[in-house]
This record gives sequence, structure tokens and C-alpha cells, in this order.
Amino acid sequence: MILPHCGRQLWGPPVVKRDISLWDEGGPMQFFYDNPNVYFDSGPGYDPLLFPPPAGDPNQLQQLEKVLKIVGPERIICGSDSPYWPSKLEVEKLLQLDLSEHDRDLVFRANIERLIIRWLRDYPDYQLTS
Repeated sequence: MILPHCGRQLWGPPVVKRDISLWDEGGPMQFFYDNPNVYFDSGPGYDPLLFPPPAGDPNQLQQLEKVLKIVGPERIICGSDSPYWPSKLEVEKLLQLDLSEHDRDLVFRANIERLIIRWLRDYPDYQLTS
């Protein structure tokens, strides 16, 4: 499962400012942290009219840092929320995180690649329809 927007949509509509403590270890997100099959997409997931680019929600980077500290880079996936949010800004936000080159590769490429390969292996006969 990929939890969009690091779970920001769980706590109300995108226009709601969220208490940063919701992402604390032992808090309401713990259920998702404890499940190794839950991945977290980094997309902003809030109303760009309330938090206009380029600044966005000032708590978003802190939320992402908390999730990253708890679950590690192996379960974070770059999510742009495009076309509602400029992809370039999401990449710039992720580059602010203190990540090694290896961890950046996980977030930007390897994690989603691993999930797609697993999905293709588990569902070899699945046919995409238009």
C-alpha cells in the first residue's frame, strides 16, 4: 500500500492545517509505521490556494522528516501531486532532506521500481484495459 501525501489526507480535507504531532512516533500514524508493506508518498496533498507555491505548507517538510526518521528511506516514494503542484518544487523539497546519494536513489527511483517489479511478479496475468 502506498499512503499518499505521507498520510496528510487522513486528518481532514486538504484545507485543514494539521498538528505536526500527528506524525510523532507512538501517535495515530503508528499503525502505518508498524506495517512494513505501507509506503509513504511525499506529495504535498493540500490545497495550493491555501498554501500557494513555492512555499507550500511549512509543516510538510517536518512531517516528511518525521516519517523518514521512523520508517527509513526504504519506504518513502517521491510523489509530485502533479498537476496540482509543480513537480520541480517537490523535487526541491526532497533535496532539502539530509539523505545520502544511496537514500536519494531509493526515494526517487528504487523504491517504486521495487514495488512495480513485485506487482508484476505477483500478478503476471493482469491485463491493463483502456
